[in-house]
Amino acid sequence: MFIAGGPAEAGGYNVAGRFGEMVLVDTFSFQHPMTLNELTQAFSLPFPTTQDTIYWEFGYKALNSSPEWDTIYSCGLSLVWDTIPDFRDRWNFGLKFPVKILSVTDADKNLNRPNDFVLYQNYPNPFNPTTKIKYQIPNVIASEAKQSVLVTLKVYDAIGTVVRTLVNEEKSFGEYDVRFDASGLPSGIYFYKLEAGNYTETKKMLLLK
Repeated sequence: MFIAGGPAEAGGYNVAGRFGEMVLVDTFSFQHPMTLNELTQAFSLPFPTTQDTIYWEFGYKALNSSPEWDTIYSCGLSLVWDTIPDFRDRWNFGLKFPVKILSVTDADKNLNRPNDFVLYQNYPNPFNPTTKIKYQIPNVIASEAKQSVLVTLKVYDAIGTVVRTLVNEEKSFGEYDVRFDASGLPSGIYFYKLEAGNYTETKKMLLLK
């Protein structure tokens, strides 16, 4: 979930599913043992710049009693980062996010059969000093009489200078992850870019030391 705007000093969030459980995957969030369908901020995160965004990752787990569809509700809190209530502190609700729940049989049919290029958000994010970047190469390359495709994954600083080349080799279809160690690099915003055939995608991450 991404949050932007407001005082642009710091922010938090609350996210909840109607039927399933929300899954805690970072150290910035909190889950009460009596409300497993809801996550909230443990403490706020700073905005990198006044025009930027902050990011949380969370998981969702469908229960055996869950219906075919669920809805995830979210709201973000933007605040002045001084722990004192301020007139500029404000909540804003996000759009309802519908979730279709597949049966185990349906999910099994799709295991290990990626059908599109995907570059995932790194985790954890923000990070210090290591994080993991996951990407997916589709099986459509096999239908094009190709067994592999040249993949490059590079990390850039805020002014566009390459600081790390994480991947530069032929890859067959499947899911991969690579560890990025930012030891020796200063805190700040970095970008990672995946190039594979005609596919290119760039995402942003935040190093906080």
